[in-house]
Amino acid sequence: MLTSLPGRSGIFRRAVALPAVALMVSACSVTPVPLTPGETALRVAQDMTAMYADQEPVSGPITLEEASARALKYNLDHRLKLMEEAVALSDLDLSHYDLLPRMTAEAGYSARSNTQGTLVSPGNTQSVSTERVHNTADLEMTWNVLDFGVSYIRAHQKADMALMAEERRRQVVHNILKDVRASFWRVAAAERSLPALSALSENVGEALKNSERLVAEGLGNKVEHLTYQRALLDTLAQLDATRRDLMTARQNLAALMNIRPGTPYTLAVEGTDFDAPPAFPLTVEQAELVALHQRAELRGETYQTRIYARESKVGILKMLPGLNFFAGVHSDDDRYLINSDWASLGTSLTWNLLNVASLPATLDAAERKVQLSEVRRMALSMAVVSQVHVATLRNASAVHQFKLAQRRRVVEDGIGDASRAARQARRGSELDAIRDEVLAVQARLRQDLAYADVQDAYGALFATIGADPLPSRAADPRSLDGAKDALSQTFERWRSGTLPEVRATKS
Repeated sequence: MLTSLPGRSGIFRRAVALPAVALMVSACSVTPVPLTPGETALRVAQDMTAMYADQEPVSGPITLEEASARALKYNLDHRLKLMEEAVALSDLDLSHYDLLPRMTAEAGYSARSNTQGTLVSPGNTQSVSTERVHNTADLEMTWNVLDFGVSYIRAHQKADMALMAEERRRQVVHNILKDVRASFWRVAAAERSLPALSALSENVGEALKNSERLVAEGLGNKVEHLTYQRALLDTLAQLDATRRDLMTARQNLAALMNIRPGTPYTLAVEGTDFDAPPAFPLTVEQAELVALHQRAELRGETYQTRIYARESKVGILKMLPGLNFFAGVHSDDDRYLINSDWASLGTSLTWNLLNVASLPATLDAAERKVQLSEVRRMALSMAVVSQVHVATLRNASAVHQFKLAQRRRVVEDGIGDASRAARQARRGSELDAIRDEVLAVQARLRQDLAYADVQDAYGALFATIGADPLPSRAADPRSLDGAKDALSQTFERWRSGTLPEVRATKS
């Protein structure tokens, strides 16, 4: 019989065990699983819905304040920074629980196959000490003084990290509003000029068709007609390029406001004096002082310095002995115990002597980090001061260019009027009249774009000094109307020359 042969059982067990092990190994292996087309389609549908969810529809012409409010409320970059700030605040809330004692609850069930006992001599009598099956329950609280001190400092560091997240959000707000202002006025220039450009393109296209008809009929000098057509085609290409650039600005503004591409909208610019650019209310010295107080990068680096400074305190605390207190209540239903319920209380002292040896290196590393942060803050301060001067020069240059464009527009309008009068009197050529009309329209467009550049430089100055467009209590506007009202008040204060409020540094 097989069972009587030596070693058969071991061979059988190995024959069964090896496939079992191979099956387990294969079951634990992981292979890459690419996304299926259905999963990708579902993700795209969810993202497209979430990107434009819970937004108030565009119901009329959009003012600069509304465009800015929509960007602050719906722009995904700003919403991302708001979420990062919320996560940092959640980490701060969680760090508060590290300050509390640790409370541990434990319940257990114990069973063994035979009785636990001892043999007592003489007589070889047995003494049973524990039941084969019994249940236990414990509730114990421990509190380490050293851990409490370290957790207290870490909580302060988490608070500074939350403030750094707020400063990063402020920086995003400044950049978004600067971009909104620049795109808004470029779109306004497009809306003012596109009707004239479209009408002019139709006139040029009609003149081109007339010239092609004359060439086809063999009338007039062919070379002159072809030269004329070349000039008209150059004009059409120039007009199309201008129209394309202006339409790009419209899409950029829609993206900043998080409006679905292709959604029609118009701007409310009635009553705007395009001949009077805004004036920045601060001198360079005032702007420098406000920027050094307000810029998010400088304030964030100050918080980083405080985090590094507290790291040395953590090193000092870790050098000290750890005093641990514990107390608890316990229960065990083992019937061999004299007391099945009892309370415990005690204390212990631990000291990691290696922390004492590493203290000088820890303090030196923390001090170097503080010095690094201070040097970085000084470099940022120098960069901020330079940026204020550059922004001021850019604003002055933009105003100067606007005045030149304004004078050029007056000249081109005069030439265009004279050219139209000469054409009506049959003293001028059609090509000259079209060219002068194109130059006049482009001059008006250049003035409007120069006005947009002034507005861009004007907004960049406020972003450079770190001026907050919203009061701190309305940093996360709950309603679009509330944000519009707050922005209207802020923009009016800026126009009137009121200094931006200097934000206090939280401690």
